[in-house]
Amino acid sequence: MKDEKQTPEYSRKDISSTEVELEITIPKDVLDKTYKTELENASKDFNAKGFRPGKAPKEMTEKAYGTKALESALSKVMPSMAVMVLRKEEILPVAPLEYKIENLDPSKPVKFKAVASVIPSFKIPSLKSLNVKRENAEVEDKEIDSFMKKLWQEHKGKAKNMDDKWVKETAKKLGFKSETKKDFEEEIKEAMKIQKQNIVNQQYSSAILAAAIKAAKIDVPDKAVEFEAEERERSFQEQLKQMKVSEEQFCQIRGVTMEQLKEQWKKDSLEALQNDIFLSQYSKDRKVEVTDDELKAEIDMIRAQSKDSEKSEELFDNEQWKSYIQRVLLKRKSFASFLREADPKVFAERPAPGNKIDKKSETSTGKGK
Repeated sequence: MKDEKQTPEYSRKDISSTEVELEITIPKDVLDKTYKTELENASKDFNAKGFRPGKAPKEMTEKAYGTKALESALSKVMPSMAVMVLRKEEILPVAPLEYKIENLDPSKPVKFKAVASVIPSFKIPSLKSLNVKRENAEVEDKEIDSFMKKLWQEHKGKAKNMDDKWVKETAKKLGFKSETKKDFEEEIKEAMKIQKQNIVNQQYSSAILAAAIKAAKIDVPDKAVEFEAEERERSFQEQLKQMKVSEEQFCQIRGVTMEQLKEQWKKDSLEALQNDIFLSQYSKDRKVEVTDDELKAEIDMIRAQSKDSEKSEELFDNEQWKSYIQRVLLKRKSFASFLREADPKVFAERPAPGNKIDKKSETSTGKGK
């Protein structure tokens, strides 16, 4: 299969619904050039008898460093060749590629295989058919009574009963404006109702997304889940180093085992990947986009909240960081749009509640995907 000049010769084989194998031929001139550079770098300090450092004949240099230089050259050339082919085939891997060298005959072009883990195509299901129950967000009188009793126990001080004086003092202390017990209970009821609605809507939104993902039957490759779980474990190990706590100490404090943690990382990784994949497809289907003005507004808000503006300015101008922020915004916007479509009565005119989209995956499946 031949393509434009910069794309190497290759063939494609769909091994399964979640794996694609690419057999790629590295142009001899490309490998030779990279090999020469790597050989020179590896042999700069080579001390051969009778020669100045780095001036030994090529035969001697290759005998000493040839294998190392070739391995280094291949480690650089194979990924760059694979990326060209992936772009040409419009393949988006969800885990690191697996490489296998087919031949290393210097007289022939080197061939290698790159296996990519991919997500099989799927359709966004009918969101109107999702059967998800939303819990009641009403506040009952007994909840108010219980809360008032708790307030009395914590703030009664020298008061003998819940008179207006106690109400005024307690209400002011808690940020309320009431002056009578009846008004105080109504104000508390309204605050509790808002809090309860937020919790109910958050649980409801997560349940709707989970139901949609289940209906879509997204097949996430095991390799993608394993890679994501390994990333979580690496992050965990870094945190332990910073806290100067051993695995044994952490597990003892939390009452868990490393096996249980690893199983949880796998479970969380699968959920995070499913969320990312579903919302990514949703944004494409529904043509959800982040405008330049929306991106600028988000970056300006982050800049305003930054404590170290001088160091942060370098980050604000980093295109990779901007791209990450854009992906985060797109995910939020897609989720909000998804909820409005799934249940316009609940989510039509209100911001989308936080969902269970994993914060780390915003970069991680950001970080590599």
